[in-house]
Formats: sequence, C-alpha cells, structure tokens
Amino acid sequence: MNSTLFYRIVFGIVLAISLYALAYAQPLSERPNKSAVIAFYNVENLFDTIDDPIKRDNEFLPDSAKKWRSERYWAKQSKLAEVISQIGAPSYPAIIGLCEVENIGVLEDLVKDEKLKNSKYEPILIEGPDQRGIDVALLYSKKRFKVISASSYNVDLGVANRPTRDILHVRGKFKSGGPTLNVFVNHWPSRYGGAEKSEPKRIAAAEVLKTKTDSIAKVHPKELIVCMGDFNDYPDNKSLTETLSAGKDKQLVNLMYGLKETKRGSYNYKGDWDFLDQIIVSGNLMDGTLPEIMEGSTAPFFTDSMLFQHPRYGDMKPSRTYGGPNYYGGYSDHLPVYTVIQY
Repeated sequence: MNSTLFYRIVFGIVLAISLYALAYAQPLSERPNKSAVIAFYNVENLFDTIDDPIKRDNEFLPDSAKKWRSERYWAKQSKLAEVISQIGAPSYPAIIGLCEVENIGVLEDLVKDEKLKNSKYEPILIEGPDQRGIDVALLYSKKRFKVISASSYNVDLGVANRPTRDILHVRGKFKSGGPTLNVFVNHWPSRYGGAEKSEPKRIAAAEVLKTKTDSIAKVHPKELIVCMGDFNDYPDNKSLTETLSAGKDKQLVNLMYGLKETKRGSYNYKGDWDFLDQIIVSGNLMDGTLPEIMEGSTAPFFTDSMLFQHPRYGDMKPSRTYGGPNYYGGYSDHLPVYTVIQY
C-alpha cells in the first residue's frame, strides 16, 4: 500500500468518526425521537368572556373594569400559542403544565390555534375548589405521549382559609417507550398577606405532594416523577427544601436549585429575578442512566417580545396582560420554564 492511499484511508476513518460524534452532539430538541421537552407556564388569568354563576369570574367579563372582551381574549390566546410553539423548537413540548386556567373550554380554544395545529395537543383539566375558578391543567401531544390516568388531590387549608387549587396528577408513557411517567402540576397558595404568614399554606400543599411522591417511590421505584408548577416559594424555601425534601442532593431534585446564578428566572419581583416556577424530578432521572434529564437543558424560555423595560426598576420584566385594571396586551407576568428528558 502506498503512503497516499494509506493517508486517504486514515483521513476517511477520522472523518467518519468526527461526523458520527457531531451527529450525536446535536441538541436533543433536534432529535425528537431521542428526547422530549417538558415545560410549565403560568399563563396569567386565562379566562373566557362568559359569566360562570358558580365562579368569581366577574373581573374577567366584557362589562368589567378590565373590559375583557373577545378581541382581547383571542389576542391572548394567540400570544400563548406563539410561546408554546417556540419552546423546544423545532419540535413542540411533548408535555406542558399550565396554571391560572379557568376551564377546559379555553384550552380547547388554545390548541386550535394555527400555530399549534401540528402538535396534536389534548388538554386535561379537573375542576377544583378555587373560588375564582382558576385551575391547573396539562397539554400533552397525542403523537408523543399516552395517558394512563388523570386524577387530582385536594389541599385542605382548613375552614378558616379559602380553598386553594388541587394538585393534578397525570400518569402516562412516551410512545417511544420507557418507564411510566408521573406528572404533578401544582399552583400552591400565594404569598398574599406576606411570605411568612402565608407559608403554612404552602407547607400544607407540600405535604400532600410529598405523600403522593413517597408512595410512588415506595410502590413503583422504577417509575419517573416530574413535579412542575408555580410553587409561590423559591427553591431554597422551607416548603420545598424541608417539607418536600427537594433540592440539589435530595430524594427529589429541584432543577432550579442554584439556577438563579446563571439564568434569568421565571418571575421578577421589584427588579429581582428568581424561580417561583420550577421543575422537580425524581432521582432516577438524574442518575446517569437513560431516561435522564439532559445536562444544561433546564431554563426559562423567553423572546424579546415577551419582556419589557420596567421604568421604575430598570430591568426587563415579563410582559403581562394586565396590571390591575390596566390592559397592557402582553403574554403573562411569568415566564415559562422547561427541561429536556433524553431517553
């Protein structure tokens, strides 16, 4: 064999190896058969314009101070569809949890938007006891995910407090295979009245979620768990680190723990970004074996149009739909968060 032929063969082998490595170094969102984007989004008061006599929805009616009319309703739906269609692009999220949703009807309107027509989303919402009628919900792609069951769990705050949102639990499997996935969608009690005073309410919600996740881990240790939601507490607060036992090196891993240092956050309070919206997973999604969370894939999602320059605090904030009775025509006062499961 002459030297020219030898070097050609060696070059060909090196090139083949390099191309193989490059193909497998592509972002997982570009390889939908090997990964799935999961996301959560507080959509800020997604109400219809119709009066529901058993809900306190008068704030979002055409003749209210907010003047919540059809053109504003459909404009918001279009903006939400725009955001969801871009999370994890070029593919859609396989699963996206939502909160502040009035009813199943507004979700049926959302998934009919032209921007989501190829997602084949199916909505799940179980009406809860919140007096305003806002609930948590889930959209899942019927092309990617098969639901086994859906149920909800009440968070009892006692007779002295207004009822809060239920926790939604959806069990299913990715159609490409893998263990059963348990998704819990949360919207814990707000900080109204002060963070310290209202903390016991969020601890009560954490106790309910902890009971359910512990039961799964004990009875079905190979099943996967994803807890997502607006927890109205930050990753280092007691309800999450102690009651739920979710952190960096705990039974449940909070993917947002410590992420504030490198990422913008999902919510801005008086100029300070942090994560009220979080994704928390079972340890078997972080043990180095497939399926697992793709390293570095967890982040808030935003585009320039989803942010605005706050005149008082100087930083960019989420472009919201309303501020009190004032209509701004934005998306939401929260940013969505997402991560990628590789399987």
